[in-house]
Amino acid sequence: MWITDEMSVLKRDFLPEDLLPELRSNEIDGCIAVQADQSEEETLFLLNLATRHTPIKGVVGWIDLCNSTVSERLRYFSQFPKLRGFRRIAQSEPDDSFWLRTDFVRGVSQLADFGFTYDILIYPKQLPAAIELVARFPTHRFVVDHIAKPSIRGGEFGPWAKLIEKVARNPMPIARFRVW
Repeated sequence: MWITDEMSVLKRDFLPEDLLPELRSNEIDGCIAVQADQSEEETLFLLNLATRHTPIKGVVGWIDLCNSTVSERLRYFSQFPKLRGFRRIAQSEPDDSFWLRTDFVRGVSQLADFGFTYDILIYPKQLPAAIELVARFPTHRFVVDHIAKPSIRGGEFGPWAKLIEKVARNPMPIARFRVW
């Protein structure tokens, strides 16, 4: 599990009942629900929440982009209007070049056909591989989650800044940066 003991505050479900009062009190009209578990069941759970709670404007789910049946699964998931894209908790992959695997690249290449984005969830050390992935798909929309988690506590911004700038130079603008 990617949620470690030092993130124990996150080891519980946060549901619309927790979020909606915060949105209202801060005059925020909506949010995006993003998967935390790498399963299609989680994606369907989030889509169900989005259907029942209008402030959830979109969902970023999970699909096995390495699976040979990815196009069938994308076709299935394209029926859900609030589904905006997919991500993999790739920051936990032991291989920092995971995003360049042939099967994964093949899966990412099919996302644009269905209008989906791909969320890049990584640490700064994984930015070089992300840069290469983004360069392979100049017209595809990518989202860099948590701005690739720079070492704020360590104050190590120089190398991260140079790499995140390279990602931002992609001919197709990054869809947005999300920090949460």
